[in-house]
Amino acid sequence: MSANPTPSASNDAPFQPPASTPPQPASLATQTQQTVATPPPASATTPRIKSISISGYRAFPQYRPKNFEINLGDTGKNLLLYGENGSGKTSLFKALRDLFNRTLKDTDYSPYQNIFDIGTDDSVAVELTSDPPRSFSWGVGASHPSTDTAKKTSFNNLASYCFFLDYRSLLETNFVHKSGSPNIYDILTGTILYDTKPLNLPPIGGLRLRMLEALKKTQNWGNSSNQRAAVTAASDMTTALAEVLPSVVDEANRILATLVQDVSIKLEPLPTITYLHNNLSWNRHFAGTTIPLKIWLNGREILEPQHFLNEARLSAIALSIYLGSARITRAGRPGILVLDDVLIGLDLSNRIPLLKLFQSDFVDWQIFLFTHDHTWYDLAKSHLDKKDWESKEMYLVSNGTNAFDRPEMRNGDLLVKAQAHLNAGDLMAAAVYIRAAFETKLKKVCDESGIEVIFKRNPKEIKADYFWSAIKRRQELRKTLQGNQASKNHPDFIPYLMVSAIDLVSSTVLNQLSHSAPPTFAKTEVQNALDIIKQFQQHSFPPPTP
Repeated sequence: MSANPTPSASNDAPFQPPASTPPQPASLATQTQQTVATPPPASATTPRIKSISISGYRAFPQYRPKNFEINLGDTGKNLLLYGENGSGKTSLFKALRDLFNRTLKDTDYSPYQNIFDIGTDDSVAVELTSDPPRSFSWGVGASHPSTDTAKKTSFNNLASYCFFLDYRSLLETNFVHKSGSPNIYDILTGTILYDTKPLNLPPIGGLRLRMLEALKKTQNWGNSSNQRAAVTAASDMTTALAEVLPSVVDEANRILATLVQDVSIKLEPLPTITYLHNNLSWNRHFAGTTIPLKIWLNGREILEPQHFLNEARLSAIALSIYLGSARITRAGRPGILVLDDVLIGLDLSNRIPLLKLFQSDFVDWQIFLFTHDHTWYDLAKSHLDKKDWESKEMYLVSNGTNAFDRPEMRNGDLLVKAQAHLNAGDLMAAAVYIRAAFETKLKKVCDESGIEVIFKRNPKEIKADYFWSAIKRRQELRKTLQGNQASKNHPDFIPYLMVSAIDLVSSTVLNQLSHSAPPTFAKTEVQNALDIIKQFQQHSFPPPTP
């Protein structure tokens, strides 16, 4: 989620729960929930990001003749992005997060530049699909949009609809707590629910700031008005959380049930926050700033879930709280969701339901989903609608006109990456990319040609050999048809010479990567494997026979 954003203005739409909120699981005690009205229809559509332009930011050096760019089309498609570790994927995430941060402590761009390649026109910019202004930018010598008087209002409005979540943020809900039930008061009030606006009260983030400011002022212990302000701020936060938290629990449990079937959560007891003081200024504080995260597994409470549950369940719980809160905070008006490697803790069997959730509950949101897992990237591509999603791959590459490696989009061409490693003498890396290209093509051919493959519940257990054997069986079927139905002119599905060549490179290069012993192939063998897999990639497979 966005880090410490500015509170929304007092005329922002108040908090409302989603239109259909299911009841708590039967295993949990019923929580008291105040009656709130059904949210009104969205009065406006949140602009989407049409394109991103970066030069001279963290991992991104200067780009010439034009900046690093990602184009998402006139409608602002969703983005599925693969980037291996070190490719600049997280720098892209941070570039967007810093650009849309309403309370960035240091708005001078220079501390964020690539320290090895500093330019005078470095910048981060986005072009939007609608609403003036049509773009926001920040760079050397330019004001951050949050401080630009002419654009501040429109910027804050859009930024309040942007949610940024990475794997480190997920850790704060469970993993970082050493003992007892995780206390998620700070992350809820300071980040997750920051922009959530209860009825007749400012947003929760604004209430949190009021509490902190009032506490600071009460250090002047003789000022009773400051103490009354602290008491009022604590009371308002108590009221706000009592109104909002039950709906957060309901929505989080609904989402959680789509990911794991045996876990549910509760946030209780609802906090009663009070201001405590005496004549000793250092003893003035707020009591009750505690929201324990209670977790049930198969109907039984888990007292220290961070030490008992596996990483997949803990990740699913954290994601459910974040995503459920996002839907509640933005009820009636969707936003922009930027997720960096947040699925890393989930098993593959849990990731597919999350993709389906994005395409149902978040269908009107713009989603940026980043991953360093290429197997998962390929699987996700097959489940996402191409008309709504752009799938791109980012690699760190050397440029002959630039002394620095730099992130670039390579249009998903794994063989280009393989050739670069081969030219540099890194045979192992080249072979890995050749095999990845081969397996990617195998899955695509089987999918598009309706070829049956051995089923395994865990996708990781479906080996490349299963796809390759299935393709060869399709060719054998074609040979049978050619003999039995010669008049229908059934073409080969794949030439026998190509089959023989692929079988050869599989035994000499590709299959060595599956063995524990170090590979012993030569550069000429790897180059030959690359050339053959490139021919396989370019082969036009005939459509299924009627």
